[in-house]
Amino acid sequence: MWAISHIIILYAATLLRGTSGENGNGIGSHVNNTQPLTVELFHSLHRIGAPAVSPDGTRVLFTQVHYIEEVNKSATFISMVDIASGETVQITEDRAGLSFNNPMWFDDATIGYMHNGTLYQSPLDGEASAVFTPPVDISSVAFRAPSLLTFIASVHPNSTLAESRELKRAAANRRDSAQVYTNLWVRHWDKWMTLEKPTLFAVQIDRKEDGWAVGTETDLLQNMPLCEDPLVRWSVEDYTVDLQGEHVAFVVRRPGHDMAWSTDVDIYLTPTSASQPQLLT
Repeated sequence: MWAISHIIILYAATLLRGTSGENGNGIGSHVNNTQPLTVELFHSLHRIGAPAVSPDGTRVLFTQVHYIEEVNKSATFISMVDIASGETVQITEDRAGLSFNNPMWFDDATIGYMHNGTLYQSPLDGEASAVFTPPVDISSVAFRAPSLLTFIASVHPNSTLAESRELKRAAANRRDSAQVYTNLWVRHWDKWMTLEKPTLFAVQIDRKEDGWAVGTETDLLQNMPLCEDPLVRWSVEDYTVDLQGEHVAFVVRRPGHDMAWSTDVDIYLTPTSASQPQLLT
């Protein structure tokens, strides 16, 4: 049922996109033709990402992903829709092999997004500039005015981003790939567990005349139970920051040596300035 419902939604989105007028940006007001759902049509559908609403509540950023059969690659680009008028404009380049994702708002006139591992900010009427290039890949990036940045990164236990980068490089140069497991959660679906854990971080960023100043990141999960045990491979699945940027609530499988036998998922709360996780559920 899940797959069927998503196919129907995506097919409807494609039909709307096909009747959206000259701009072809993926949003239309009516459907005036139908066609069979073929494999080729299914793979051409634009998949819509989660919305990011502007602080003043008038506009929404979202990603669109589509497959380009001729070159066997996908493209991910960011669009913006005006809530009142429904007018949609394309913000970033739409080209095979390029990916612009994780859209966010710095303020009502400035957006941000991730591209090639770097966080960029761009005025709606100006040029983009780099804000933060972390040592390792990050995801689920969020900004809270005036200067708080939060994100998830897979790092080694009790390691900074830079330290984890060096550990990953050393592991890549090993002459063997042996791994010892002492608990039963050794593989999640089709991926073997590694020593890295998806971990929640916060960092202060401040705009200066010559660019952006990025502070030292804070590991917000450092004091989670069994955090320093590299063989307990829990991971953060989702999080949200309060409007003041003072606290963050995150969803995690409760750490334990018997995690393979448990589906227990909990919500923790911690200040964004230090790791003081409090179990809420």
